[in-house]
Amino acid sequence: MSKYLFTPLDIALFFDYANFTLSDENYIEAYFRLVKLKLYYIEGCDYIRLKFKTLLKSCGYKRRTEKLVLRINRSLEKLKLECSLKCRKKCNIRKIDLDDMIIIRLKENS
Repeated sequence: MSKYLFTPLDIALFFDYANFTLSDENYIEAYFRLVKLKLYYIEGCDYIRLKFKTLLKSCGYKRRTEKLVLRINRSLEKLKLECSLKCRKKCNIRKIDLDDMIIIRLKENS
């Protein structure tokens, strides 16, 4: 398994196939759909770990906005994913530091 969440080729192929660009409203949800696919189908991949600022950069943002936080939370809820810090301590995207390592995994009851 790659040490990166997705290779640039993974992202380019997925978003080219789906006809998405960074300016699309559904880009963030599509990004988390890609995360969910990786969690479901990659053997031994129980979680995705990345820094919050890496997530922002992957989604084409430079800073956290209220609109972005709402989109991320809505996408996580819709796709039944949960975001936590170390030791499964649930986190609030609004309050974590940019350098915090977040862990994205499937919800237990899904």
